[in-house]
Amino acid sequence: MRQPCPDCGRPVIVARTEVHGLRLFLDPEPDPAGNQAVMQPPAGPLQTRQLNLSKGEKPRPYETQYMPHVATCPKRKQQQAPAAPVPLPPGVIPIDRARQRGY
Repeated sequence: MRQPCPDCGRPVIVARTEVHGLRLFLDPEPDPAGNQAVMQPPAGPLQTRQLNLSKGEKPRPYETQYMPHVATCPKRKQQQAPAAPVPLPPGVIPIDRARQRGY
């Protein structure tokens, strides 16, 4: 079932994550670059599981590959723009250097 994205208004489909049952918005068209494998169980909402693309994981024969909408949502991309790094106060050691020193 398609509905509008609450952030940008574009159409999305909603699936439940396989493990925790959380709602996940997906772009409405299948996408071989996406990392979500979606299936329609006999009863209930669409189910999705995350593929490990770096290990070459592919969808099962009864699944279709989709892109999570958060990866393409124009409003979310604006919100997630990286901020300029904030300089640390004097006397504060970055965590990676502190670990090297054994703190």
